[in-house]
Amino acid sequence: INQGHIYLTPKIIRDNLQLLFKRVNTEDEKPGCLKNFLDEYKPSKTIAYLYSKYKAEQYTEDFEGGYRTDYYHADVDALEKNEVYTRFLNNAIQLLFATSAFGMGINIPDIDAVVHIHIPNSIEEYYQQVGRGWRRKDVIKTCHCLALWSEKNFSERLRELKKQLVTEEKVEKAYKALIGSAKIKRAGQIV
Repeated sequence: INQGHIYLTPKIIRDNLQLLFKRVNTEDEKPGCLKNFLDEYKPSKTIAYLYSKYKAEQYTEDFEGGYRTDYYHADVDALEKNEVYTRFLNNAIQLLFATSAFGMGINIPDIDAVVHIHIPNSIEEYYQQVGRGWRRKDVIKTCHCLALWSEKNFSERLRELKKQLVTEEKVEKAYKALIGSAKIKRAGQIV
């Protein structure tokens, strides 16, 4: 489909993903929203994405009384990651709190809920993560996807982006560190 400068192919449209968005005033509201979502849709296999390893562990602890939970992030050693993946695949884990480390190469065909407790870094990352929902091609089943967001999420994201900006001064400092005492020519002058 060509709509001006937008090109869509049928392969990227996932009719079985129900996208839900909920704004909260404070981060403290999110656990209750997640619980309400789980109570309403009763998913059997849910990934809940966060951008904090600490928060993934904290949510796992907070929800383990009512659900079979675990967490997955970059600091989990490779053997344990494999064990968590296998347990989630085989339904021993019902609710997995994960960072984006639970990403590429993950192919579990029957995830029926994807929740974003924190906003992703980009629309592409969001679409990739919700795309992990219900991948079985032989059965069209709905995957409920909930994104929770607050103004704090956006201000934190903006602060992180500003820290990542590459400035001329940062490039110059890195260059000097790599080259040592070599001279750098900037805008017609030797530094």
